[in-house]
Formats: sequence, structure tokens, C-alpha cells
Amino acid sequence: MSSNSKHYQHNRTSKPLPVDIVPVPQLIPHNPLSWCVVGICFFIGWAKINNKKAHVVYDQESMTFKIPDPKDMHRIWSSGYFGKASLSRSEPTWTDRTKKRLLNVNTKETVSEDVVKQRRKERAEFKKERQRLDELEKQYRLEGDDVKLKLLDEERRNFNDKSKGRVKNDNETKQHIHHHRLNKENKGEPSSSTYQPTLADLRKEDRDLIVDGKDIRNLEYLELMPVEALFLNIINSVNVTIEGKSYTSIQLFKLLCETYGEITPNNPFILQFLVYFHYKTLGWCARSGFKFSSDYILYERGPPFQHAKFAVTIVDNSVVNKKSWTDYGSVYRVVSGVKKSMVLCFVDSPDKEEFVEAWHSLEDSSLQSLKSLLSLYGIDEIIYRRWSPSRTRE
Repeated sequence: MSSNSKHYQHNRTSKPLPVDIVPVPQLIPHNPLSWCVVGICFFIGWAKINNKKAHVVYDQESMTFKIPDPKDMHRIWSSGYFGKASLSRSEPTWTDRTKKRLLNVNTKETVSEDVVKQRRKERAEFKKERQRLDELEKQYRLEGDDVKLKLLDEERRNFNDKSKGRVKNDNETKQHIHHHRLNKENKGEPSSSTYQPTLADLRKEDRDLIVDGKDIRNLEYLELMPVEALFLNIINSVNVTIEGKSYTSIQLFKLLCETYGEITPNNPFILQFLVYFHYKTLGWCARSGFKFSSDYILYERGPPFQHAKFAVTIVDNSVVNKKSWTDYGSVYRVVSGVKKSMVLCFVDSPDKEEFVEAWHSLEDSSLQSLKSLLSLYGIDEIIYRRWSPSRTRE
């Protein structure tokens, strides 16, 4: 990603959480009018924040939390990178990409799908050129032509220097685009910058997406993990509704615990939320690690800036859910293959009597009762590495 794109992403995603601060004027204790002004500003700001909550709908059949509103999707994503778009890699960009494809609407922002497409194209060109050089080297060696081999070595050296960053020079790129457009114009093909497909040229599925010829019907939604939905509900950033009924944080916590299994100290949802809450409070960007055979992956800032450095696997003290070291070795194979460090997060659960007492003391309007329940657990982490005697000997 270029420096301009990183600067744009930094300005657009500067907030670590979707939480707004209510600005109030300075309070003068001996001035009654100051108290009134501060109170009015506070209540106005509080009302705006409550109206700004993102609406989350819980689908019980698929057990998914969905944010259908486009404004809410972008605000929740850009303020902490919560959720995953249903029709995009991660960030909800399907609408912008479809507008660009069907309506020829140019956007200054470079989305992740375009970056990946460009990288794959450059990688394919790199492999093709490398194969050509290898074939020439074999041919010249069979012919015994030392002069051509020396020239080929110089050409390969220049090729390796160019391909280190896999990025072409600006002049070379502009020249390539210019010649590409000239070739298209000479052949009578329309240029991509001026060509706009008509409704007759589009498929029926694409025509159904266009509204009044100017906009695109939104089919995308932002899907939250259950732990993300509960976390956002706790910090008062979303309003979760199930069959039209709004749920408090405690009600949602109880529902998800019952959905995941029996109400025991080693309930899977409690362990997952505890670990997720642990890393979020430490400033990490925690996202699902499902495709890396882990529970979570941890970013220092977020997906637009760098790859995740750590993959977290939860280990509880339950005999029923106990895994062998062969299982953890298999996970490590996957994690090390994508250049991440594997973290084993050990969770010490409380006794059943303490847990039952804390569970029954949960109150719908008291987050302190949830804090008391989670405080009964303990967390320890270790970095898992494979020891190779042949590689690590002195």
C-alpha cells in the first residue's frame, strides 16, 4: 500500500472504538448559569450519541449479528475494525466496487480487493519473466554461448533489482498505460476511462441492481462475531434487537452462553469473550482466526496497515475439552506457514460453586455483576515454538 493510501486510512480510521465524547464547556462552580449551560450541553450530546447507535439484528437460525445500514457499517468498521462484510474481503466495499463496475463511478480510495488484484497480476508477470530467463539460460548453456550468458546474467540482475519491491517506476507505469490506451484506440476499442456500458449491455442481474440509473441497491451487510456484538453493546455503541426486542448486555450474555452449551465455568462463549475482552482492553485489534485454525488473530493497528503478528488459541482447564499436543502442533504448522507467532492463552476457570453464585447474581441493569463473574477467571499466555535439534544446536 502506498504512503498516500496509508495516510488516508490513518485519517479515516483514527478512532480505536466507535465511542463519541460529549464536549461540554468549562464549569464555573460559583456561577449558576454555568451549571445550566453544562447540563444542557451534556444532555444534548447524550441524546445525539444515543441516536447514533448502530442497529444490529440477530438472526437466530444462522446465529449471526448483522448491521444492514451502510452508514452504520462504515462507522463500526472504521472505528476499531469490527465485523466482516458479507460481499467483501473485510471492509464493506461492495457498493463502491459495483458502482465503479456498472456506473463507471471513479473513486479516489483504493480498496483492498484492488490491491490484491494488482499484487496477483504483478506476481504472475514476475513468474512469467523468470520462466523466460530460465529457459534462455538453459538454451545458451546447451549452445555454449558465453557471451549471451554474460548478457543474460546482467539482464537477470536488473530484473531482480526491479522485482524486489514488485513496484514499477512512475514513469514506466505511466508510459505503459499510455501505450495501452493508444493500442486500444488504434484497434477501435473503447478506453476504460471514457467507456460506460449501457443497460442493454449488462446482464439481467446487474440491471436489477441499478436504481434510477444513478445508484446501486445495497445487498451487503456487516456481520459481527458474537463476542464483538456483546462488546459493542457493553460500550453502548450498538443496539441489538432479536425479533424486534432490544436486549441489554446481561440479557445478551445469558442468551449467548445458553446457545453455546451448558452453563458451566468452562462454557465456550464465556472463555471466548473473556479472551477477546482481555486483548481489547490491552489495545490489540482482535479478529477471528478461523482460517488460521486459531480462535483470534491480533493486529497492532488493524488490517489496512499490516498483517497480524499473533494467532491466539484458547486452552481451558476442562478435562472434556482437553486437546493433545499433536493438535497444537497441527495448528502451529498452519500459523507458522503464514509467518505468525502462536500464542497459547490458558484460562483458569473458577470452582463450580463460585461460578453458580456469580451467575445467579447477574442483574440485567448492572454491568458490575458481569465484571464480578469475569474476575473469577485467570489468564496466562505463552508463545508456542517448535524446537528443531538440528537447527538450534550450538
